[in-house]
Amino acid sequence: MHLDRCYIAARPVILEPVMMVELKVPTEFQGTVASDINKRKGVIVGNDQDGNDSVITAHGKGEFTMEYKEHSVVSNDVQTQLVNTYKGTNPAD
Repeated sequence: MHLDRCYIAARPVILEPVMMVELKVPTEFQGTVASDINKRKGVIVGNDQDGNDSVITAHGKGEFTMEYKEHSVVSNDVQTQLVNTYKGTNPAD
């Protein structure tokens, strides 16, 4: 019985992992993503702009998996930007 009283007096709690999550999404999806984070009981701790994207930082419970799916074609403006950047750093080309 002594151990039972010690256990009760210690008031133990169960811990769960909390992850720091950073999501970079097009600004037009910012509200939808933030709403989804809140629905999943995540806590948004930051929201910044990176060009046309929003960077949302949050704390949340759980885990994730990620698996490579495929490559897809970038938009024309991104392709043009990449080519121009490459030409700017490689004047001999």
